[in-house]
Amino acid sequence: MEKRFYFIALVIIAILFPLSFVVFNPGGASWEGFFNYLLWSMQYTLLLGFGNGYLSDRLNKKFSWMKQLKMRIFTGVIVTIGYSFLVAVFIAWIMLVLRRGMPIEVLWGDRSMSGYLEIIKWSLIISLVFHLRGFILAFKEQIKKNEALKIAKLESEVLALQKQMDAHFLFNSLSVLKELIYTDKELANEYLDRFADVYRYITQNNEKNLVKLKDELEFAEKYLFMQETRFEEALDIQIERKAIEASQEILPLSIQIGIENALRHNTFSMKNPLKIRIYFHQNNIVIENNVQQRSDSSGTGIGLKNLNKRSEIITKKSIKIIQENGIFALQIPLLP
Repeated sequence: MEKRFYFIALVIIAILFPLSFVVFNPGGASWEGFFNYLLWSMQYTLLLGFGNGYLSDRLNKKFSWMKQLKMRIFTGVIVTIGYSFLVAVFIAWIMLVLRRGMPIEVLWGDRSMSGYLEIIKWSLIISLVFHLRGFILAFKEQIKKNEALKIAKLESEVLALQKQMDAHFLFNSLSVLKELIYTDKELANEYLDRFADVYRYITQNNEKNLVKLKDELEFAEKYLFMQETRFEEALDIQIERKAIEASQEILPLSIQIGIENALRHNTFSMKNPLKIRIYFHQNNIVIENNVQQRSDSSGTGIGLKNLNKRSEIITKKSIKIIQENGIFALQIPLLP
């Protein structure tokens, strides 16, 4: 609908210019002059109108108004000038050289160059509308993203805070620690160190949009150490070891959410252990577990829903959940 309206508007403008020539010059006007003027006008209006509009849209996709403002303005001016000049020369070649048989040197005459500069001036003024429209749309979209991100971050902070203050988690962790103090003091010291590291990581990173993948994996290993210490052989953990690029990033606490989801919704014992496997697949990290559904499984999936919302906003990608053949797999996208 918008493109149709824009096309109609350009056609009307193209007709109005030669029509004004007839109205304001009734004595010197002729049908031949009107149609000649109309042909010039239609070519300039449509080629410059649609061309500059298309180039503006392409530049909006290439350069962000919010993150690359100076580059977007600079390229917008350069592209408009270059395109308008080429169009002006092309139309002059059609109208003067092809239609009237004038020598091609007329394209570089003083009168023609003066006309090109006039066309470029008006193109810059008119294209300002396209660029301003792109900026306004980008600004509105950024506002929406910021609001959505604030909501997602708030929900994430609430979940992280709930985990920090979760009475069951604290009780279970301290119960394990108390038992270890009497049975294995060396392991108790290591458990306490990991326990402190886990909470330190949560408090330092729960407000961030992204963290280094290396740091998130180290945190996940410490968290899994606590769970393995508690459940012992009821958990079978496998973590793929591979070289990680220093620049790779991931949503904070996302691996922990995947692990918690597996622990919360499944039953497990030494006879029937819960097998959790963490590995890389394409540009994702996967948390996979065998399904041993608990009959009293609690939770509404808000953790995974929130994780997906944050992923869509920050990485522009959704998490993937695959459940088949008794296996549940959560794929979390990575950023290079």
